[in-house]
Amino acid sequence: MVSPLCSLARNPDGTFIRPTPYEINAAISNQLALAALGLFAIGLFVAILTYRVRSRRTGLALAIGGALLMTVHPAWMVSLSGGYCGALRQDCSWLVLGLMGALVGANLILLAWPSSDRDLPNRLDYDDSPTS
Repeated sequence: MVSPLCSLARNPDGTFIRPTPYEINAAISNQLALAALGLFAIGLFVAILTYRVRSRRTGLALAIGGALLMTVHPAWMVSLSGGYCGALRQDCSWLVLGLMGALVGANLILLAWPSSDRDLPNRLDYDDSPTS
């Protein structure tokens, strides 16, 4: 068996001091997973809104990217037994949370950015004179 890199602190009677670093990192990782799930829900809402208001499918593609990130979230993909007391799991959870925030930010920019009106039939062309 491979011994972990993290040695747990013990009381004088030999019991582990609670909470252990494994438990702390697991709790933080689970909280970060819930925050990322909340960001995914907001991102999905903004993507649907962007599609309905601006008719842009790019927002839906960003929401699918967010779903893929949630699929491989470290809270259920990275083990606590390897590494240094679950620090890798916590660090990767921060990374996924940041990427989810970037996807939601991109969706908000898509929602706020005005659509081009080049495909509208009623737009004045260079050879049309405005009617008064």
